[in-house]
Amino acid sequence: HIVVEGSGEANHLGNTTMTVDQHWYFPESPGPLTGTSVITMTAANGDILIFEFEGIMIINPQIGKIDISGTCDITGGEGRFEDASGQQLDLVATYDLVAEVGETFITGSIMY
Repeated sequence: HIVVEGSGEANHLGNTTMTVDQHWYFPESPGPLTGTSVITMTAANGDILIFEFEGIMIINPQIGKIDISGTCDITGGEGRFEDASGQQLDLVATYDLVAEVGETFITGSIMY
């Protein structure tokens, strides 16, 4: 169980903080970790958008990098996102273990 917090700029939200509550599982044979996460994005005005993610993580210690990919669905929100919806959004994230910085991109359609 890992909780990651970050901040940045997001379409529809502007300046945003993000909390990612992650659960990763080791495979029975060599391969990527599989996992699920709940992603909570909070806009500067307090509006909240919540996603549920399912995907894989590949750790490459030789270059100090983690790659994450999968899909997520919007499962809730508050403020202007109270009735938000979106399914099968693509998520791609990278994390540099040396610099301790990462990027997350979520693409797809959101209705609110």
